[in-house]
Parts: sequence; C-alpha cells; structure tokens
Amino acid sequence: MGETNPANLKIYLPSSDKPKDPMQVVVKREASIEDVIGYILYQYCHEGRTPLLSDELSSVVRWNLRIGEDDGESDDDLPGMEWTKVP
Repeated sequence: MGETNPANLKIYLPSSDKPKDPMQVVVKREASIEDVIGYILYQYCHEGRTPLLSDELSSVVRWNLRIGEDDGESDDDLPGMEWTKVP
C-alpha cells in the first residue's frame, strides 16, 4: 500500500538540458535528504533526462538539495539542506 501522506516535491535541475522543466517527485515524509537526492537521481535516469549522468555524477554525495524560488532559481541566500534533515 502507498504512503498515506507523501511529500510532493517540485525539483528543478539547473544542470539538465531543460532547467525550467521541473521534475515531480513524491517521497515519504520521513525520507532523509540523502534518500530524496537518491530518488531524484533514480527518477532522472528512469525518465531518460539529459544530459546522461556519468558514474561519478550518479553518486548521491556529488549533489545537494537547495530551496528554490517559484521560478526554479536557487535561493543562494540559504545553504544547501543538511543531510540529516527531512524535507
């Protein structure tokens, strides 16, 4: 049975070929930031988004998750989310 109260996230991927085309990601509310990044990477590859990720860029530790503005621009005034926090 699915999650009863999932977190629906709109993820902008500034290094993708379509940085203004957000990815919709649904995760458990208790997922860690590491879990969320891992799922984003999985979904990115599964959807066939480009550019393709090298083995090095397929690693969760190479990425961070940041708060964004409504237009998808990263809010550079805030640091990346801590890996121990839940989104």
